[in-house]
Amino acid sequence: MAEESTTTEWEIVSLAAGWMESLFAAHKKASPFKSARVERKSQGSQQRRDITLLDHDDRPVVTGEVKLPWAPDGHSPFVESVVLDAREKAARAGVDWFFTWNVNELVLWQRSKIAALGSDRAYEKFEIAAVHRKAQRLDPRVEDKIRNGIELFTLRLMALVRENVPLPLRSPDDYFVQALESFLRRPIEETRLALRERDATPARRVELDRWMREDQGWTISGDRDDLLDRASKFACFATVNKLVFYEALKKRFGRLPDLAFGAEVQTRDHALNALEGFFGRAKRDSGDYETIFGFDRKDFGIQIPFLSNAAVDGWRGVLDHVDKFDFTNIDYDVIGRIFERLIAPEERHKFGQYYTRPEIVDLINAFCIKEGADKVFDPGCGGGTFLVRAYARKKFLEPANNHRELLSGIFGTDISHFAAHLTTINLATRELVEERNYPRIQ
Repeated sequence: MAEESTTTEWEIVSLAAGWMESLFAAHKKASPFKSARVERKSQGSQQRRDITLLDHDDRPVVTGEVKLPWAPDGHSPFVESVVLDAREKAARAGVDWFFTWNVNELVLWQRSKIAALGSDRAYEKFEIAAVHRKAQRLDPRVEDKIRNGIELFTLRLMALVRENVPLPLRSPDDYFVQALESFLRRPIEETRLALRERDATPARRVELDRWMREDQGWTISGDRDDLLDRASKFACFATVNKLVFYEALKKRFGRLPDLAFGAEVQTRDHALNALEGFFGRAKRDSGDYETIFGFDRKDFGIQIPFLSNAAVDGWRGVLDHVDKFDFTNIDYDVIGRIFERLIAPEERHKFGQYYTRPEIVDLINAFCIKEGADKVFDPGCGGGTFLVRAYARKKFLEPANNHRELLSGIFGTDISHFAAHLTTINLATRELVEERNYPRIQ
């Protein structure tokens, strides 16, 4: 029997167009659209638009570009080359609304409100499905999920266009973090699958349990799948924090090489070799940041995001996104907020990072820090909330103190390497251009 063919991009586009047209017909009086056409050429170009939504006079109103999630440019609907290509096709069609969709996530854009990376952008993101590995055919349940997601998006789009509601403008840090979360979906999923496979072998499960219990201080209980999900996210967040901080350092150490996996990087060992080179160069050029860029290949936590060769392409997309984002156009306080936002407060509790609200921290610090010269030590510093707010209070009490002088009176330790490197990053980014910018965190 012949092998069943895989689902193609054209099939996904055709299905989506059909679902959209069904909604247009069902909401005929309220819908600003009459039909959804596939593979239409733009005027004066041989390039085709994947989907074009037409009004009741057969005029284009919205265009869309679709990529499969395992395609080289399908890691995320935020892939910049795809966004710019879709914007150009929308311009040729004379429309202001367009979308990019990689099956899992869909982003709706307004062409007139998309400036260069590092500027405000207008968009809205929609969760559609969770398809990561190339399959023979879409499972009927997955197809139903995609249909539900597309129908919810279409209803929202109909209301936006009918009422001419502009999309919200997002700040550069909002955009960077949302896009980064999107790019991370594939590495996290590949890591979760690799951990699940590893967990099925008792001898290999021991190594994972030791890392969670001894290195991270987690209590190993509850649902095993939830624990593996937590481990995959945690390890990937730890890696991406290093990548973003590396990119931020390039503002001060411009000679650092660009973050990129070349065509020769195809396996987990290739990827680890490349990262070891990047982080070793960052330590050498900066003269410090061992807390962040320390890279022991024998450390199981460092290996986790690259247990599967299938994760390498996902990380390629992450590096490309981080490297394309121009940190020279962003204030360092914004860079600090990126790290604070990457792991939401409710997520930190899962990772053993107990989060105290800043206003409570400020109240406690007000009773403890009386002068700008006071020394502060947090023996369980976590992500650094107490120490970062102590930095702010000391600066308030003694405005003349510079960044180096402020850091010289702040100390922190934590049993978790990840917590220590988060604190280091959050303190360092108060003023990254300072020559002596090495927080005393261990």
